[in-house]
Amino acid sequence: MIYLLLLGLLPVIYAGSSSSQCYKYSVKVMYAENLPDEDPDAPTIFGWQAWTNKNDPYVQVFAYGTGGDDKLKVETTTIKEGTETPEWNEEFEFLDGDSNGPYDHFLFKLWDDDSTFDEDGYMDWANINDPDYLGETREVRVSEISDTTDYFEFKLEVTRDGKGCGLLVVEISKDVVSCGDDKDDGYDNGDDKDDDKDDDKDDDKYDDTDKDKEEEEEEKEEETKGKGSGGGKTKRRLLNQ
Repeated sequence: MIYLLLLGLLPVIYAGSSSSQCYKYSVKVMYAENLPDEDPDAPTIFGWQAWTNKNDPYVQVFAYGTGGDDKLKVETTTIKEGTETPEWNEEFEFLDGDSNGPYDHFLFKLWDDDSTFDEDGYMDWANINDPDYLGETREVRVSEISDTTDYFEFKLEVTRDGKGCGLLVVEISKDVVSCGDDKDDGYDNGDDKDDDKDDDKDDDKYDDTDKDKEEEEEEKEEETKGKGSGGGKTKRRLLNQ
């Protein structure tokens, strides 16, 4: 009888122990190439051309949650002005424990900025239209990020109107974290403050020699791990996505 009771409680115990664990996804937008040119050059008259235009591309990262259509978080890269080969190398984080998670998949849309005003706030007569849509990638499902020991590089085809029109390269990894990691930014109580003060006093006891030794040991550990953009993870390159 007791054995059966314990079996019945196991699912509850397991749920309670795992409920505080979440995945944190790190999405790094790296670069794009062969995108369509939406900024036409000036016409050539008698072999003379007043100006040439290039795209001012940026990327929107759409992270879709499992709780419905309104569970959506969008992040945007910076604008790379006047380039056919934009490189961003910008990273965004998505935590399953936030108001939009847990997350199901990611989608990337690319745009050419045609701002009305320049960075100084003056009217930019050369760019008075809304952003031009350059295309989007397929959905990248979180199930494709199969473990926490690797980070995954996706070379995603950009399509528009059903046709391929470029390539976007991103890196995605995930880590197991506490669901409350993004909420506990302050002190819980006065005891924590006292503990921090004690820690500061202890830190002051170390002299410069000890600190130098610690830094040398850390550098050796980093070299041994071979840390790259994946934070010590092993890269898995997924081609032709």
